Amino acid sequence: MGIFQTIWTALTSENQTLVNIISIPLVFIEATFYMLIFLTVLNLSSTNKSRILFVMLFSAISILNIFFIPAPYNTFINALAIPILILLIFKTSILKAVLSEIIIYIIVILSGAPIAAVYPLIFGISSTDITTIPLHKLMFSIIFYIMLYFIYRIIQHFKINISIIDKFKSKIS
Repeated sequence: MGIFQTIWTALTSENQTLVNIISIPLVFIEATFYMLIFLTVLNLSSTNKSRILFVMLFSAISILNIFFIPAPYNTFINALAIPILILLIFKTSILKAVLSEIIIYIIVILSGAPIAAVYPLIFGISSTDITTIPLHKLMFSIIFYIMLYFIYRIIQHFKINISIIDKFKSKIS
């Protein structure tokens, strides 16, 4: 019984090390959703190899940032890494690479902000507890990823994509 109490205490009290460890698999999920969303919205072609390469490289960068670079600098490095990786891996234009990051951030803000506002009210916690208590970090992330999944499926179902860049290029040529 003491083991379960110790585990429960570790999961429900502030524990940044455990939050960082829990973040490792979550980074791979997040990178996958980001990639699926920007590939769909920008109608970019890709191979399985390029998709796996993006998820692995972006996840590796994010994990290194979590453990070795303090906030907020780690966020800036991730923000720089996304368009660079998209540019190099998916062989797209700089405009599409930057636009893909903007699309990701808009969707993350639109889906994450309501969850971040409601979640602390439901559980009676502060917003900082979401990032410092492992159980809340995990639950919040799962809810957020479910929301991202539904947004991705809506985008995919209604074939929402931005082809204005391609039309603009064809008019110039």
